[in-house]
Amino acid sequence: ILGIIHTAAITVFFRRMPISYYVIGISIQFMLTTAVRFSYRFVLLQRTKLNRNSAGASRVMLIGAGSAGQMILRDLHSNGEINEAVLCIIDDDKSKHGRYLDGVEIVGGREDILLNVEKHKIEKIYLAIPSASAAERRDILNICKETSCQLKSLPNIAKLVSSDVSASQMKNVDVEDLLGREPVKV
Repeated sequence: ILGIIHTAAITVFFRRMPISYYVIGISIQFMLTTAVRFSYRFVLLQRTKLNRNSAGASRVMLIGAGSAGQMILRDLHSNGEINEAVLCIIDDDKSKHGRYLDGVEIVGGREDILLNVEKHKIEKIYLAIPSASAAERRDILNICKETSCQLKSLPNIAKLVSSDVSASQMKNVDVEDLLGREPVKV
């Protein structure tokens, strides 16, 4: 639209210019407009990275890069009251390894948990796989128990069906989570 207005204004108020003038002018206007738009996104990305690496933030590892993990990650990024930085994501799907989710790298599977806890100096581990079976949850939580990190997990999928997933729904890991079965009431 700006190119059409520019072409009409130059033709009416000054004189007709060669077509290459208009083509080059429209191209430069397009590049400058996109540069402004992408520079804004770039500045926001850099600011997010600085906030994520700020000194007072708790260092968090997120286990699960599915839809629940994405919602938890976005909630942590957008919530200004929570001072936590997700530094890496663990997922067993090998096709996701090396990719990024909202600027955070998916570093490997459950076998890489201990390595990345040391590498990134993780303080908290969030398990965001509500659809995992009891045996899978127990295996992952047993690996996480070998670290000195604080563990939190989402409740099972049946409890989450009626509501959106957010970081506030994370609960501390209990002994019942490690059983892999319903606790026996005495």
